[in-house]
Amino acid sequence: MAPQSGFNGALRVEETIQYEVGFRQLLSDNSALNITAFYKNIRDLVNVQNHKFRQEVDGPLLDAIYPENADFGTTKGIALSLDITHLSYFSVSAQYTFSIAEGTGSSTSSSQTAVFRNTDNAAPKVIAPLNFDQRHTGVVNVDFYVPKGELGWLEMFNANLLLSFSSGRPYTPMDQWNLLGDNGILSQTKGYINSAFAPGSIRLDFKMEKSFAIGDIILSPYIWIENLLDADNITTVYRSTGSPYTTEYLNTPGGKATSELKGEGYVQDYKSLENNPANFGIPRLIKLGFKLNFSNISL
Repeated sequence: MAPQSGFNGALRVEETIQYEVGFRQLLSDNSALNITAFYKNIRDLVNVQNHKFRQEVDGPLLDAIYPENADFGTTKGIALSLDITHLSYFSVSAQYTFSIAEGTGSSTSSSQTAVFRNTDNAAPKVIAPLNFDQRHTGVVNVDFYVPKGELGWLEMFNANLLLSFSSGRPYTPMDQWNLLGDNGILSQTKGYINSAFAPGSIRLDFKMEKSFAIGDIILSPYIWIENLLDADNITTVYRSTGSPYTTEYLNTPGGKATSELKGEGYVQDYKSLENNPANFGIPRLIKLGFKLNFSNISL
C-alpha cells in the first residue's frame, strides 16, 4: 500500500550553534589583511520520515510519512580579504571564501524521493553536500578615481573593474531526464545525493564615469558593461548530463521510440526546449546613462 502523508504537531524548534573568529593585520599605512574562520551547526532540521503503524491490532502494517526533527547541517570555512587604499589614484579590494556546507537534508522535503522509492520506505541518513554548498567564491575590485582639481581634464573621472568568480553547486545525477515527461519521485538517480557539481563561473564587469560641475549641479554620464567578456556562465545543468545544452534524452531508447512515433517536429521542439537561456547568466549587457546630483544647491 502506498505510504500516506500526514502532519506533526510536536516539532521542536531548530537549534543553531555558531562560532566565528577573526584576525586583522595592518600590512602598511594603506593596506590590511583580514582572516575569518567560521563554523555553524543547525540541529533538529525538519524533513519527512516514514513510520510504520497499524489501524487495527491485527491489521496490516501501513506506512505514514510526516515531518520530523530528523536532519542536521553544518557550514564551515575561512574567509580572506585584502584592502589597499590610496595607492596613487587606485584602490584595490579582494575577498575569497572557502566553505563547505554538508548535512543530511537540504530542505523539508529532500527525503521524499527516497521515502517513496525505497522498498522499505525508509529515509537514509547520509551526510552529503547541501544544495547551496558552494566551495569557492571570490571578488576582486579595482577602482581608479581622480579627485576634483587633479590631472587636468581627468578630474572627477572614475573607472571600476569588478571580477567575481565562484565554483558550481552540487546536484544529484539522473539516469535520464525528459523535459516533456514526468521526472517525478520515481526517476532513477545514479551516484549519491549531490555527488556531482555544476561548472563554476567567472564574470568581469566594467564601469566608467566622468563628472562635470555645472553651477551647483554635478552631471555624471557613465557607461556600465556587465559581463564584459560575454562569458557563458552556467547557472543550471541538466541532471542527466551535467550539461546546460542537452539532456541526451533523444538518444535513449525511450526518446528514440517517441521520436519515431511523433516525427521530426517533436525532435525539433524538444531541441528548442533544451536550448534554454535560463540555464545561463546574463550575456554582455551595455548600459548608458547619467546621474544628476543637486546636493550642492542651497534651498
